[in-house]
Amino acid sequence: MSNGRAIRHLQLTELAEFEPDPMYTGVYVCFWHGSLPLGHLELLNCELPLTREQVRSLAAGAVSRGVRAYLPEIQPGASPLERLQRDANTPCPALASKTSLVICTRNRPASLERCLYSVATLAEPAGEVLVVDNTSGDSETRRIVRLFEGVRYVIEPRPGLSRARNTGTEHATHELLAFTDDDIVLTPHWLGYLVEPFRNPNIAATSGLVFPAELRTAAQIVFEKDFGGFHQGYAPRVYSADFLENSGRRAPPVWSICAGGNMAIRRSTFERFGKFDQRLGAGAAGCSEDSEFWYRILSGGGNCAYVPAAAVHHYHREDFESLRRQIHAYMRGHVAALFVQFANSREWNNLHRVFLELPLDAFQTLIRWLVTGDPSQRVLLNGAAGATAGAWYWVRRARQGPLV
Repeated sequence: MSNGRAIRHLQLTELAEFEPDPMYTGVYVCFWHGSLPLGHLELLNCELPLTREQVRSLAAGAVSRGVRAYLPEIQPGASPLERLQRDANTPCPALASKTSLVICTRNRPASLERCLYSVATLAEPAGEVLVVDNTSGDSETRRIVRLFEGVRYVIEPRPGLSRARNTGTEHATHELLAFTDDDIVLTPHWLGYLVEPFRNPNIAATSGLVFPAELRTAAQIVFEKDFGGFHQGYAPRVYSADFLENSGRRAPPVWSICAGGNMAIRRSTFERFGKFDQRLGAGAAGCSEDSEFWYRILSGGGNCAYVPAAAVHHYHREDFESLRRQIHAYMRGHVAALFVQFANSREWNNLHRVFLELPLDAFQTLIRWLVTGDPSQRVLLNGAAGATAGAWYWVRRARQGPLV
């Protein structure tokens, strides 16, 4: 038996009795209405089995906030699910067909193949698909790309995810650009929902919901539950400059707006605000090239939309050694991005997070580890080392480097 969680996606109109999966110690259940994800819950095997009525009761509680996000006013007559079907935004095939989909990859051909299969099943397909190989050219990656008709293969030999995304932008031909990564699987209506907000000319960029694709290992559970994962909830929302201004002394959590593997951006947004900062991201500082770009958009007066219906599934790192390296890299990039944001904006709350918020978080993690002996807390302490490395990266390299 695995100590992980089985993942099940259920339609609210098709709920039934729920039995435990003997291969796991629990289950992570996601509830949908049609193509709209509305909520999730976790159950341990000791809480199972459940009758159909018990499942319905638990589902009602799990989706209540998501339903209210779409239907804030209670109205007599039609049921909430009927109103959702009628009133919620729908995917936009016309805009999807005017979108270039850019997939960045590096030495992960099996993951890329899995991603491309999901691209091939999109209900609202992109106008073009580009795979940017962030190596000097990998024969197996090229072979995988050739399996899928119409997918273009582009090489960016200089290491760095920001460079790869910028290269994809330069080779793309459409006004809208969607981005995903090779460790992601797309849901069928992902692209149609992701680009739908661009009907509004004031929307500069969009992002979507990221589910865990699997939680079968302890490392994957630690990333999702303790480190925070990528999941940003079920409520659609629009971010503006107010999001930065209302943060006060604390750094605005732009990292909560999106994950770089699930976003779309107007070409005119790049022309207005610049491209991804090549000092940041995997292969450079470590990550946060996406959140820093969002910060630039908002501070420049642009708006960003979060669209939970644009859902994807992300394959988290499976083992603790890979997770340790990932947490170190993420925090290294996060701190480097905070320095970049301060250098560009002179907003001191960015440094408040570097020198006060993050050290306090690290201290609290250390205390939890010492008191509880929980090994997951020890893994999370790699973030403190990564944050220190991010400050040193800024001192040595980033402050002197070019933006793009």
